Amino acid sequence: MSSAPPGNRVAELEKQLAAARAQLERDARARVYLEQLKDQSDRMLRGVIEELREAQRALQASAAELEGRVAERNAALARELEERAEAEERLRRRNDELSAMRDSAEAANRAKTAFLAKMSHELRTPLNAIIGYSELLCEEVKDGDVEPLTRDRMLPDLDKINSAAQQLMSVINDVLDIAKIESGRAEVHIEAFDLRDLARALTATIEPLALRNGNKLEVTLERGVGRIRSDRAKLRQTLLNLLSNACKFTKHGRVELIMRKRPIGDADWLHCDVTDNGIGIAHDKLGGLFEAFKQADPSTSSVYGGSGLGLAISREFCRMLGGELSATSELGVGSTFSIRVPVVTLDDADAPTQKPGHATHTVLVIDDDTTTHELLRRVLRRAEFDVHIASNGAEGLRMAEELQPDVITLDVKMSDMDGWSVLAALKADSELAAIPVIMVSMFSDPSLAHTLGADGYMTKPIDRPALIDLLLRYCEGATPRG
Repeated sequence: MSSAPPGNRVAELEKQLAAARAQLERDARARVYLEQLKDQSDRMLRGVIEELREAQRALQASAAELEGRVAERNAALARELEERAEAEERLRRRNDELSAMRDSAEAANRAKTAFLAKMSHELRTPLNAIIGYSELLCEEVKDGDVEPLTRDRMLPDLDKINSAAQQLMSVINDVLDIAKIESGRAEVHIEAFDLRDLARALTATIEPLALRNGNKLEVTLERGVGRIRSDRAKLRQTLLNLLSNACKFTKHGRVELIMRKRPIGDADWLHCDVTDNGIGIAHDKLGGLFEAFKQADPSTSSVYGGSGLGLAISREFCRMLGGELSATSELGVGSTFSIRVPVVTLDDADAPTQKPGHATHTVLVIDDDTTTHELLRRVLRRAEFDVHIASNGAEGLRMAEELQPDVITLDVKMSDMDGWSVLAALKADSELAAIPVIMVSMFSDPSLAHTLGADGYMTKPIDRPALIDLLLRYCEGATPRG
């Protein structure tokens, strides 16, 4: 076996040594790289850990802040709920107070209504007698066998008595009407009537007032004005208010009422214009003319009298009928007040045929007021009716059976048996049910009267021409009895 020469072995060893050194260098570099990588990883890990810790701290801070906010919100909500509960309690107490105040106000309103009704009755009863007897005396003095000197001395005094009583009655009526309107108790009662009859009754009522101030009253009804369906009482009162004002504010002039009908769309409208050439109204005062308790000139009431309610009531009546009341005026020249209301036109052929004369027609007056007895007896006998008087409800029923009158006037307020009970008894009796009954009262309630079977309704003080016209209307179709 031969061995390699020594020189070759040295070279081989050197070669192996060089390879080992190279490997060591590579390992050293690898260790350095690994150490660098480890350091870098450590730094990255520390950064991540720090970021995580920072995030945790931020999360904890956010959680704490959120918890604080939730606590604040809960506290605020608790305060809000507490405040709401307190507010609801205050509201409940306030509602209780308002309810008590409402009950008190309603009780006070009922007491006021009862007081007004009682005082109205107490005031209207004597005024009814004063007005009725003064008018009756005026007629008897004019028509009777009285010395001219005595007549000239008595008539102005009687006229003053009647004028003062009418003025006081007007104020009482206005106060009651405005109270009804404001409380919502005013009602519309539609009935058939003739505008020509209404115009005649208005003329008879207003003409003395017009003559008192030296005025000429002119009433004109255009063609086509006849029978209609509407609220006669409200239309009459509105026209009376307007005509009375025109006569009151005009001296030695002219007062004119013009009635006409005009078709508007599918409906007929009644146009009534009341014109005067009196003191007139300034343009800047027209706006508040229809306000309650307001007059164009504050000095008006002291000079001319009045409550300042008539125009407010008249406008409300027109609006209740679906129409309107307006005014035009010029200071020192005069005024025109215009009513526009829808109506239902009726055929004149449906009207009862008037029979000449009514001397034998019998009227039974049922009323417990002795003053009213004598007044109605004298008024109706002057109009040639056969008048019989019953002093209470029971007597009235008995006399109605005995007399079988052509028409009955029945007072509502009687002590023993009120008028509604008497009316019910009359309508329940087959022999008496057909007799027309006209209810007479201090209070205006025609709807109730007609609901219970009454044929007519009049408010005291009784308008004598209107009463006679109403009696004639129901007697026209009747066969005279006795």
